[in-house]
Order: sequence, then structure tokens, then C-alpha cells
Amino acid sequence: MSTSEWAIDLAELKAEAARCNPLPDPPRSALEITAAELEPLRAFLAARLREAVAAQPPGSPTRRLLNRLARLTDLDCLDLENHVSAWECDREDGLAWQSDAFIDLGTVWNSLMDTAAIFADHPDYLPRWRRLPYAGPEHPRARSLDKLFTADGGHEGRR
Repeated sequence: MSTSEWAIDLAELKAEAARCNPLPDPPRSALEITAAELEPLRAFLAARLREAVAAQPPGSPTRRLLNRLARLTDLDCLDLENHVSAWECDREDGLAWQSDAFIDLGTVWNSLMDTAAIFADHPDYLPRWRRLPYAGPEHPRARSLDKLFTADGGHEGRR
């Protein structure tokens, strides 16, 4: 199979996405997550989890568990930075709502929001830190994206 057989025209991809995914685009404000927002979130979560760890007796199973949660949360924050960068590129290409980055960004963001919500009573908690209703694998847009790559268009396995 030649490389040209694998090439997908961007306009063709947009048209196929619209056909498989007739949902209207979410409001622009729904996913206006910027790289500048990520560092305050990361710092907030790190500080709150450090406080939770320090409140536990050294060597206790709860302390070990909270240390693990702190490390995983930090890795999720780094992962989110990568997804935001990828999504910004997809927005420039006009594929913001049909991209894998949209789903991945929403999934990681919503997971971090679940963690941040534990500390919602803290004075440094920002109201902006809430789950995104238009993102993640449970949203119909994500399910229709799967259809895009497995429909009769012959894109199966090219993800």
C-alpha cells in the first residue's frame, strides 16, 4: 500500500466528521483551557496533597497512598499540558472538536477536577476548576469520533 493511499485530505476529514457527528460544536468557552491556567492548578493540587501527606503518620498506609496520589496527579498535570498543546494545534487546523486531543484533554481535565473538588473549600480553589460537560470519552462526540475511523470510509485502523 502506497503512502498516498493512507493520506487523508483535511477537507475530506472535516466533511466526514460532520457527517458522522452532527452534534453542534460546544460553546467556545467550554474548552478554553490555556497553558497559563495549568500551572496554578498544578501548584494548588501539589500543595493540598503535600498538606494531606504531612497530616498522616510517617510510614502509614494512608501516607503512602497519598504520596502515590500526589505523584500520579503531578503526572496527570504534565499529561494535560501535552494534550492542551496538541489541542491548540488541532484548533489551528479547524479540527478542535473532532480530535483525539479533545477527548484526551477532557478526560485528564475532568479527572484532575475530581481531585481538585476534594479541596473545594480551600480559599485558593478557583471556581473555573470544574468538570467539562463537553469532554471525555462518555460524551457523544467521542463516541462519534470512533465512528469516523471505523465507518465505510475505509479509515479503520488508521488512528
